[in-house]
Amino acid sequence: MGESDMTIMTARGSFITAHRAALVDFFEDTQRMMRWFYDPANRTAALAMVASFTKRPADSFADWLLTKQDDYRDPDIRPNLDAVQHDIDIEAGMGLLKQRIDVMQYADLSLVDEAAKRHR
Repeated sequence: MGESDMTIMTARGSFITAHRAALVDFFEDTQRMMRWFYDPANRTAALAMVASFTKRPADSFADWLLTKQDDYRDPDIRPNLDAVQHDIDIEAGMGLLKQRIDVMQYADLSLVDEAAKRHR
């Protein structure tokens, strides 16, 4: 089906309103972590951390993990909504969904945008 985005976070509007500051902090922390892992200066430490977590030697994934050989991850953790829409349209066309869903109608990236502004 082509490019995809498999991790999507959702929350009700009332939850976002009640916890907006904490959510922006969460996204800021996640963005900071993404930048750290992809910074070449941290590569050895990042690979060691993943090796410790997976209990596998770092050389088993060092050739591809956190490189262009790996899956792309946006440093601002912005979902690829075009890819999500494309996949939903295909699923709807195949009859796997009762109707097409307009992703943009439900997407609110203001939290990740607000968090990203803190890095610039």
